[in-house]
Amino acid sequence: MVCALLNQQEYATLLLDTGAGQAFVTPDTAQRLGLSPTADTPTRTTTVMGGRQVEVPIVRLATLAVGNARRDNLPVGVLESFPHAPLFDGILGSSFLEHFTITLDYPRSRLWLVPRGPPFTPSMVSKTTTSGSRAVPLKLANSYLLVSAVLNHTESVLLLPAVEYRYYACPLIP
Repeated sequence: MVCALLNQQEYATLLLDTGAGQAFVTPDTAQRLGLSPTADTPTRTTTVMGGRQVEVPIVRLATLAVGNARRDNLPVGVLESFPHAPLFDGILGSSFLEHFTITLDYPRSRLWLVPRGPPFTPSMVSKTTTSGSRAVPLKLANSYLLVSAVLNHTESVLLLPAVEYRYYACPLIP
């Protein structure tokens, strides 16, 4: 879960989903922002969990910011909330994430978003944080999350980690 600021006015709790092709907000969140879709609102077909395809209205956020990472004029889908996770205001997907190099620090519950820079290289795996733990850089490619690794100390490869989706009861981010 990440805390985001939408249109510089509304704080929202978004579910980080590197497999989502775009960012989404719930109908309630869109309404709070004054962006409720109408019959004339353009739509896009998207695939939701379970492989079902649905038509989703597309609205534009003036801004979406997560910490200092920000995108302007971002198209987002308006999608009903997950029934098992009603506390989320939306999904932070690749239409936002593709503009950044993403690093997840699981032990510290931190997400680092750095504007895209030099190409991703396997040598990044050896970066060590000040506490001695290793941060594992991730690469987003065509909505797939990839991890760089070195096999048998000789061959640099990119791996596609197995992901299992589960819902957990988590406190709401303030």
